[in-house]
Amino acid sequence: MNPFDFVSTYHKLAVHDPKLGISFTGGIWMYVSGSTGGKEVRNGEYNAVMSAIAVRLKLGGPSAVPATFYLNDPQIDPTEPFYQPGIRRAYAGRGSADEIRDATRLAVLTKRCKPYEAKTYMEGWFGQDCNSFAGNYQGISPNHSIRAWAKGYKDNENISGATNDVYVTEGLLPLPVVTDPAQITTGTIIITDSAEKQFRHIAVVNSYVPITTGSKPSGTLEVAEWGQAGKDESAHARKAEKVDLLYTETPGMGKTKVWAFKDGTGKKHFRFFLDASKLDSLPCRGWHVGNQDGV
Repeated sequence: MNPFDFVSTYHKLAVHDPKLGISFTGGIWMYVSGSTGGKEVRNGEYNAVMSAIAVRLKLGGPSAVPATFYLNDPQIDPTEPFYQPGIRRAYAGRGSADEIRDATRLAVLTKRCKPYEAKTYMEGWFGQDCNSFAGNYQGISPNHSIRAWAKGYKDNENISGATNDVYVTEGLLPLPVVTDPAQITTGTIIITDSAEKQFRHIAVVNSYVPITTGSKPSGTLEVAEWGQAGKDESAHARKAEKVDLLYTETPGMGKTKVWAFKDGTGKKHFRFFLDASKLDSLPCRGWHVGNQDGV
């Protein structure tokens, strides 16, 4: 699945559950980040859903719901696992398409919305930001900071208090810098770095086609990114643009030279490339706790 196809899994997210009386295709389009407004409201909605689940499981409250849980309900297959961390990620703007789908189904089950309201509910509550999109596409934690993709973590103190998905995949970071433009391919990571704000944005290459090589390489570049809200897929799947590459130092990378292109008016505003090929063997697109031992 290339990054543009992955964008489509959000914009054309099918939810079909006859037992719950829902069948629709909705679009995830919002930009949702921990630094944006409404965080407390989203936490409240998550707590409301999980409080109702805790009652069904005869537990003391949402914090008592285990990482993996099952529901004994005529509208749910009793052998189907649900994953508490994934539901939390969905409401936090970090969810994979699968996690958003499950969160929507649980909202209907717990009567947070009526079945005929499920599409509106899903489109009104769930979204993501740039690093959650990149993490979910690459199959690692969507909670990694942008800086970690380029610089990694010195020790666990740097991620104290992180969710388990960060600890499970922090050893996969940092990614190495691209040392040759020929390495730029589908899945290559792009980091935006500027003097005003280092490591300010992250995106994923959908395709790169060289135009010229040698000392002044250039090419046409397609980029998948979630830097803004947008109901049309084109907001998150940028059509091909010509870029002129240069081998340079950037503010965040210091003396480590990187292949980059200028994208902005500032003299020190670059987008540089990281080699994500070591992540190609990971089993899924979209972090989902079901294939990571329930963490």
